[in-house]
Amino acid sequence: MFTSTRAALALVVMVLGVLALGGVSARHGRAWQVGARVLVFGVVALCVGVIARSTSPGRLVGALALGSALPCATWGALRAPAENLRPAAPLHALALAGAVQASVIFAALLPRMPSITRLHWAGLGEDGYGSPTKLWWTLAVVAVDFVLVLAAWRALRPSEQPLALRRALLALAEWTLTGCTLGACAAWIGSALAMLPGGPPVAYAAIAAAALSGGGLLVGFTHVWRARKPASHANR
Repeated sequence: MFTSTRAALALVVMVLGVLALGGVSARHGRAWQVGARVLVFGVVALCVGVIARSTSPGRLVGALALGSALPCATWGALRAPAENLRPAAPLHALALAGAVQASVIFAALLPRMPSITRLHWAGLGEDGYGSPTKLWWTLAVVAVDFVLVLAAWRALRPSEQPLALRRALLALAEWTLTGCTLGACAAWIGSALAMLPGGPPVAYAAIAAAALSGGGLLVGFTHVWRARKPASHANR
């Protein structure tokens, strides 16, 4: 059944697809550009179809993940090179899309949750119990992450460090905070699902959150490692 929730989730995937189609450049040749656009269009169309019709939660989650990650990854890999220091738009689009999707899913789950339930964080309710509406505060984590990325970009712009190193440090901040944003969203929705009767254990949410946060940190450190490696060889 096609609902407003499915429509909103499909719209987020379509917006990411449109951004990726426009952001893919011809830096590697016209053939690469056309091929990437065909790939993005096909994957987005497939994922939108699954989101609109599938009754399997696993397929729905898979379509959301693939329909969000692949366009942004393609956009990031084939976007036009920047001549100066600037934030990575594909990463922030992915983080924002994750926050919007989590908000839509949580709003759909909220009416099915008990009025008082275990929140898994004692700070959100007395002895760890309270209204599930308090989990909307997860969006504060997303907002803080975006502010920290902006602060890192502003701090690195006037730096006297080489541009390559500044780009790597900004990438470290962006990947780390994007991973934290997506991890917070995974913990949010996983906790919400655990509150439902017969829902999955909240441990799954914790594992997904740790994997996303740790993965973002690891990818960020690889950027710094690759930037510092040439510099260390140059100093020998």
